[in-house]
Amino acid sequence: MIINYIISFHLIVIIMYKYDLKGHYYKIIDIDNDILKEISEKEYLEKSGDKLTNVNNLKKSLYPEQINDYILLKTNKGLIPIDYQLSNIIKLFWKKGIHTKGIDKSGHIDIETKDLLKIKKIFDDDNIKVFDIRGIKFKDNVKNYRKRIKIIIYDEFIRIFFKPSSLQWIHNKLNIKKPKYKDALKGNKVITNNQLKFFNIVK
Repeated sequence: MIINYIISFHLIVIIMYKYDLKGHYYKIIDIDNDILKEISEKEYLEKSGDKLTNVNNLKKSLYPEQINDYILLKTNKGLIPIDYQLSNIIKLFWKKGIHTKGIDKSGHIDIETKDLLKIKKIFDDDNIKVFDIRGIKFKDNVKNYRKRIKIIIYDEFIRIFFKPSSLQWIHNKLNIKKPKYKDALKGNKVITNNQLKFFNIVK
């Protein structure tokens, strides 16, 4: 989402530029009443500062609804936007044959259960705590643990928990560079067909 602030007589007007998956571009002109104005591709690119290449790549990616700022990674299944703070970690996991199922920069990465030993090789036992809760109920509390990494084995996947404040430590531990914000692309650009139902569109 690109937000431009225009300040006039102490009034802040927020203008947001978005697009859908069918080639239409919009400016949100009234966020309180959910009103969109359809605009040209040219106006969108000029006002938002976005590039057409980035638009097309995100639209054809496996997850165009990406909310967080991202780095676009290539896989044999297609392009995938990854939260930029975790992009180098994910690339390393893939390189080591670890299959990711979902990620969130706020504190977790999901992987397939078969990859537990590979993860334990990367993070030694002094820095991880493993909970195997397959077949039992477990109330997870991320805050109450002292290890850098907490791993919970669920029935269908493994979730690796970490504190966002540990991201620099994780990158140092894995001997990889932490991505820079300036290299990230802006997320939250796409309006899905489902979301469009809640907007009034004016020409």
